[in-house]
Amino acid sequence: LPSLLTFSPPLRPKIISATCGSSHTLLFTSSGLLYTFGSNAHAQLGHPHLSSLKTPQPVTSLSDKIIVSGSCGKHHTLVLTLSGKVYAFGGNKHGQLGNGLYLKRTVNLPEHSFKDGRNWINKVDFYKTTGRGIKMYRDCRITSLACSFEGYGSYGIGVNGECYYWGRVDADSEENDDVERVPREVIFGRKVWCKM
Repeated sequence: LPSLLTFSPPLRPKIISATCGSSHTLLFTSSGLLYTFGSNAHAQLGHPHLSSLKTPQPVTSLSDKIIVSGSCGKHHTLVLTLSGKVYAFGGNKHGQLGNGLYLKRTVNLPEHSFKDGRNWINKVDFYKTTGRGIKMYRDCRITSLACSFEGYGSYGIGVNGECYYWGRVDADSEENDDVERVPREVIFGRKVWCKM
């Protein structure tokens, strides 16, 4: 049966939207704060510990950002700011955080990441395919995010309709060869990946 969520006093945030993964939940407030609860075995809640939470708690390390939406993967979380920037945290065994690494937990991130206790929050950079190869797209503004619910894929849609993907695209494969470690633009009409 549905039950009313309770918040620790003095908190009484106005929740405007929510999203759920297989074992964790994100709540978005009218003031741009992010609350999370559920399993935290992979640091997917964004808190400086690995303890699961039965009641929603604010993600304090993102309190200086205006969070407008997000998505829950199996063991990771993506959140979107009002300015179109993306932050990722949680499990990264299949590159789903988009930081270029394959690790169960993120331990050594680029300079634009920041640490809150034991948990790393990673700012995600996006890449475009050009005539000269793959290049970082510094002015990328994302408008929508998605994570594969039972898999390890992450997806973003840019303000101009461009589509990006990263992580393990093939949910049935355990091979790291089928992984995009950083967000890359999808060029429609071309194969994104293939198994040999």
